[in-house]
Amino acid sequence: MRLRRSGTLRRGGWAIETTDMEQAERIWTDVMDQHEYEAGPLGPHPVIIDAGANVGVASHFFQTRYPDAIVLAFEPGPQQFKLLERNLRRNRMDRVVPFRAALAAQTGRMPFHVVERGSWGDALVRHEWMKDVAVSTIEVPTVQLSSLLRGPIALLKLDIEGVEADVLAEAGSALRHVGRMVIEVHGSSQNPDNTMERVAGVLHRQGFRFQIHQGDREVTLASITRTDPHWLIVRAWRGDDPLGGKGWPGEG
Repeated sequence: MRLRRSGTLRRGGWAIETTDMEQAERIWTDVMDQHEYEAGPLGPHPVIIDAGANVGVASHFFQTRYPDAIVLAFEPGPQQFKLLERNLRRNRMDRVVPFRAALAAQTGRMPFHVVERGSWGDALVRHEWMKDVAVSTIEVPTVQLSSLLRGPIALLKLDIEGVEADVLAEAGSALRHVGRMVIEVHGSSQNPDNTMERVAGVLHRQGFRFQIHQGDREVTLASITRTDPHWLIVRAWRGDDPLGGKGWPGEG
């Protein structure tokens, strides 16, 4: 297992401090260059939830793409949260509000597993990839998604490492306040209840249409390649979205 290489990623006048340069470079490519979290037009003064904000690359994308948005950025890892705050100040991302908390099915405190060597995977769930690496466990504050959905949310981005189904199920009918979502769904034998089928069920019940992407292809529930672990991107929009799904994903 390689050691993390800390440093500052510099791109286009922006400087993102990170504990893992390789990870940050890959995230920057996915988010900033390939527009992984592009959500099309969101209307004036949108509110965006960035859950699993890490060191702030996605929040930077949202503030750049939607300059009049307010971004609520949630990151539970103490080291990552410190860097998130530092990067927000350094890059003058003053419309991003950071919260040191994880989204979960219940409010309170929960064990959070931190991979001490390597790039990926700090999580509330002890995943398959943690079996043969050094992992420390701390407690982090948790909040319910439903408590954040008391007014219109233009975009909900979830990258919460394996608790997507529980978090969406807890929110239930409060998801009526959400216009669009970009969800990373993490499947793993260590967390068998976090399935795309559960996520799809919640989305259907709450009136969302959606597309599932695995790698560079669109897939159906039946055609997902279920490696252990596997990873999906889900783009969801309400059935009454005025765009009707047309023009999104894509350029706004």
